[in-house]
Amino acid sequence: MDSISFKARARTIDHLGREQIADAPTAVSELWKNSYDAYARNVALHVFDGEIPTAAISDDGHGMSRDEFVGRWLVIGTDSKLSETEASESDRNGLPARIRQGQKGIGRLSCAALGHLALVVTKRASKSFVAALIDWRLFENPYLLLDDISLPVFEFSNNEQLLKNLGGMRDVLIGNLWGHESNLERKKRIEDAWRQFDELEARQSRDSTRRSIEEVIISDVFLERQLETWSAWNGKADHGTTVLLAGLNFDLEALLAIEGPDAQDDTVTGARRRCFQTLSSFTDPFNKLPNIQNEFHYAIDIWHRDDPSSFLSNERELDYSNFDVLEHIVDGSVDEEGVFRGRIKAFGEWLDAERSVEPIRVRRVLHRLGYRFRLHRSDLPGSPDITLPKYGLCIFVHGCFWHRHAGCSRASNPASNKKFWATKFDTNRKRDRKVQRELARLRWTKEVIWECETRDPEKLIRRLERIILHAEVSLKTASPSVAA
Repeated sequence: MDSISFKARARTIDHLGREQIADAPTAVSELWKNSYDAYARNVALHVFDGEIPTAAISDDGHGMSRDEFVGRWLVIGTDSKLSETEASESDRNGLPARIRQGQKGIGRLSCAALGHLALVVTKRASKSFVAALIDWRLFENPYLLLDDISLPVFEFSNNEQLLKNLGGMRDVLIGNLWGHESNLERKKRIEDAWRQFDELEARQSRDSTRRSIEEVIISDVFLERQLETWSAWNGKADHGTTVLLAGLNFDLEALLAIEGPDAQDDTVTGARRRCFQTLSSFTDPFNKLPNIQNEFHYAIDIWHRDDPSSFLSNERELDYSNFDVLEHIVDGSVDEEGVFRGRIKAFGEWLDAERSVEPIRVRRVLHRLGYRFRLHRSDLPGSPDITLPKYGLCIFVHGCFWHRHAGCSRASNPASNKKFWATKFDTNRKRDRKVQRELARLRWTKEVIWECETRDPEKLIRRLERIILHAEVSLKTASPSVAA
């Protein structure tokens, strides 16, 4: 009896990464989540023009040492969003604990959805830099074994060392296409795999992936220009991670089309619009938590030659702090029953005590009892909340405060601006009486369910059954029938 392990094809990485990402903006979002999880204060996407356009996603998170990079970043299946392990205080960069956002494994592999060639450089505080060079198209070859792909990983202490050794890293990477004399068995497997893939693509009239990889790897695409935007490279920080990208996805290249005929192309404008819509609210500008709004900044900058222009930023003119000056504010939450509870500010005055709004409870009970009804009929006076045409019945679900439910504690009087509120309430009452007269003229029965009456389901059921019975009797004794 033999004991045999599974073997994985290189395509496994492609299935787990690029094929799980909907589009380029989603891929950027996943990488930004990883930056947030690494306790970065700043993350940015830079897109650079050039003969071969490039991009960089750079942050000032805690970064990784060589052991962490090899043991975690290059290992599929490590860590999880579900992990309850909290980041150590030294990893938080002086920030409060954060709830993890990224799906570990998906974020790093989503690089493949942004660009074919990636140079990953990372640095943990007081540790050396670590760099790795990857061409994600290697993992598109269905004939390659995952174990046969070898990536160059280089540890260095100063900027100049990386620039000098990029050529050597390219040589190691291209060995995944040509093999190496030091391992003849692997060399044969690699040559056979690419020969089979070339033949497959030729039969399908597709361009050779192998030749495309060779062209990009041989080109000197990564320059200090891209690295200079990263704070750990230019000396503004001692930690962080950057991912440099070449062979860009169309959506990223579209960000470079600021003017000229390309800027008017529908596919270009659509790509730019998708990017802005997906990423402009990466964090909620109206979130009260300072950890999110004030301690995590993101941006997209577009570089033409050496001149950057801002495409997107979380720095906004309108955020949560601007709400204080508004006249009307609804501040609270809606629970799983659809009930709102919170504070209400109306006409510049905060109403005393917490308020609740339960507009759907009456509908739910009616539905459970088997009644058919319509909502907010605009052809009837007052646009009743609920109408039951079969019974000639209109039901209004009234808030106790606004419609002045007599004897109810919720119908309190605001302490300030009393004259204004008295006028407001009187107007509401007059409008309610007018609606009742108009409905009666049209032979509709009007009934009111008060907000406080919806709290007890059993009492609400009995109240609704009495209302419907009364409406049914009234309808039968009325002369003309009500038009449904």
